Amino acid sequence: MTTRHACGIKRLWRALPMICLCLAGAEVRAALTCEQLLAVAQAAVRYRDQGYSLSQVLLGLKDVEAEHKLNKTEVDLLQKAVSASYLSQAAPEEVALECFRSGKLGKPADPK
Repeated sequence: MTTRHACGIKRLWRALPMICLCLAGAEVRAALTCEQLLAVAQAAVRYRDQGYSLSQVLLGLKDVEAEHKLNKTEVDLLQKAVSASYLSQAAPEEVALECFRSGKLGKPADPK
């Protein structure tokens, strides 16, 4: 993947709203959201259609993962969603629907 395309994934990520919630007066960082997962899965399909390999697309995620300090669960889910969409095992919309149904993403960390 060229630097231009890696930057495209970064721009896509930045363009998506990072939601911060306030609980008991304290700001809490929102986790990876289903909307962001959908956008990244859609980008993976576009890169596949442009001729990039799956390994190139996954390599482009490394900067995004580091920049946004995703936890291991988020990184694994992001990689699985990209792989499933890229390999046509699931449409990006199916990935997002399952994400919404599971309710596991987009929730703030527990304030302890």
